[in-house]
Amino acid sequence: MTKGVLLFAYNNEAVDYVKQAIYNAKLIKQHLDIPVVIVTDSVSYLEKTYPWYKKYVDSVIFRETEQTQFQHRQFYAGEHYSTKAEWKNVNRASAYDLTPFDTTIVIDTDYLINNANFLKVLDQPGDLFMFKESYDISYKRNVKGFDKVSDETVDFWWATVLVFKKTERVKRLFDLVHCIKQSYHYFRTLYRIPFKLYRNDYAFSIALHILNGYQRTNWPMQLPGKMLYSSPEDDLITIKDGKYTFVLGQRSRPDKVNIVTVENANIHVMNKLHLNDLIDKEFENEQ
Repeated sequence: MTKGVLLFAYNNEAVDYVKQAIYNAKLIKQHLDIPVVIVTDSVSYLEKTYPWYKKYVDSVIFRETEQTQFQHRQFYAGEHYSTKAEWKNVNRASAYDLTPFDTTIVIDTDYLINNANFLKVLDQPGDLFMFKESYDISYKRNVKGFDKVSDETVDFWWATVLVFKKTERVKRLFDLVHCIKQSYHYFRTLYRIPFKLYRNDYAFSIALHILNGYQRTNWPMQLPGKMLYSSPEDDLITIKDGKYTFVLGQRSRPDKVNIVTVENANIHVMNKLHLNDLIDKEFENEQ
C-alpha cells in the first residue's frame, strides 16, 4: 500500500503558495518521511524559482485551476494590513483522481507539519479521517463559524487536512463535493451559508451530511487531537527550529497584547503574507 502527501499550490498576486508547498514538503520529509506530490498550474515557475525543490518534492502534477467563477478575498498580514487577491481554492475535489497513492494525506500548504501524529492513522482500518474539533492559539478568543456550517445547519468539518483511502465510499464523497462545487450557489442557499466564497470546508461538510443520510454518524473518523490555528490578524514574527512565535491581534489595545509560541505542533497559519516572508529567510541557504 503506497502512502504519501498531496499539496495543492495555486499562486495569486498576493501569496506564493508554491513556496509554501515546498517549505511544507521540507517539514513533511523531516517529520513524516513519506513522498510528497505538489499539484499546481505553475510548474515552470516552480522549476525556475526553486530549482532545488526536488530535495523535498517527489513529483509535480500540472493541473489548471478549476475556477467556476472568479473569487477574491482579503489576505491579511496582521491586523494593520490586508490586500485583496484572487482565491484559487476549488481543486480539492480532484484529489481522489489525481493522487498516485493508495492512502493520501491532503494538506493545505499553510497547515505546517511539525510532528509525526498523522503517521498514527495511515495504517488504521478507516477510509477517511478529518478534523471536526479545533482550537485557536489564544485559547481565549470567542471564534465563531467553526462548529456549524451556519448557525442553523450542519456540523463543520475542516478540509484543511484530510486522510483518505481509495474506496468506493470515499470516491462518492469526492464526486459529490465536485457536484456541490458546480452548483454552489444552490447549496449555499440551501444550507444558509452567509458567505458567497466557495470553501472546501463547507462543500465537504455538506457532502458528508448528505452521504450520512442527513444525520450524525461515526464517519469520517476524527484525526488525532484538534486542529490548531492562528488568526489572519495574528502577526507571525519568527520561525526558528520548529517554533512559531505570534503576536496576537488587537495590538491597538495594550491590555489585549499577547505573545504565543507554538512548538512541535501542527498548525494552520492563516496569516499567509507573514508566512511567505519568513519562509524566504528559511530558504536563504537552499541551493
